[in-house]
Amino acid sequence: MNLDHLKVFTDLAESLSYTQTAINTHLTQPAVSQAIKSLEKEIDVQLLNRNQHSVSLTTAGSIFLQEVEPLLEQFDLSVENSKMVAERANSAITIGYTGTVFETEILPLVIKQFNNEHPHLNVYLENFKQNYLKKYLLEGQCELIFQTGDALQNSKQISFQALQEGHFVCVLSKKHKLASKNSLTIEDLKDETIVLLNEQQCPPEQKRVQHLIRQTCEQATYCYSDSVLLSYTLVKNGLGISILPDFVIGDSQNEVMTVPLEYDIKLTYGIARLKKQENKLVDNFILQLMNFSK
Repeated sequence: MNLDHLKVFTDLAESLSYTQTAINTHLTQPAVSQAIKSLEKEIDVQLLNRNQHSVSLTTAGSIFLQEVEPLLEQFDLSVENSKMVAERANSAITIGYTGTVFETEILPLVIKQFNNEHPHLNVYLENFKQNYLKKYLLEGQCELIFQTGDALQNSKQISFQALQEGHFVCVLSKKHKLASKNSLTIEDLKDETIVLLNEQQCPPEQKRVQHLIRQTCEQATYCYSDSVLLSYTLVKNGLGISILPDFVIGDSQNEVMTVPLEYDIKLTYGIARLKKQENKLVDNFILQLMNFSK
């Protein structure tokens, strides 16, 4: 079926004027008429009532219009999406991230420098749930993702470059009664309000420490956050204590502070890519990111 004929039909069904449709579609009136006749012949249905003075849809034409318009819209959307994917493949880097404070501090600086060196290349940032980052990288929806090392263990297809190393800390308001401690145990949190990440945002070690906290601190009050940035905001406003890796907090701490948690697990955080991917621009971006993170 000729898509151009369908588009002529939908335009004419709206304008009910051969003259106007000819203008809209950049065709002659005879060409518009021929397109409608060809379409009616192909589907063996009369779509329009027409005489010297007016044009109107037949009942069958109205039903056909209702069915065809969404299909044409979907077709146009598919074409645009395909063009966008092709454009990204040739002139863009897509980065998956979760919105940690580290990312919000470092990424703008790296992207600014990268754009100065590569003005014709676009950088797309896609905010994903933590548990989807690896999946989208493997599917080719991203060239790079920010991720913790424990979430990529046994991933033979993925190359991981560590940017930061650290441990879990308690993030709390500077005015909090526990802020003067040199370190905190999980038992110290038993009577507190604790801000935890929901499981869609938790890499493996984060899940483990949160499960241990819930088991140990049964009397604590819990609230849950969809992102590290939201957890940080809740803590900043005095709504609880969050337990997070120290490397996602960043250095710009005004209303909050961190106290080490006595939980002896070493963590890594960095940037990941597919091993099979060969892209010098991606290599350059990673190098710049490493320089900024030092």
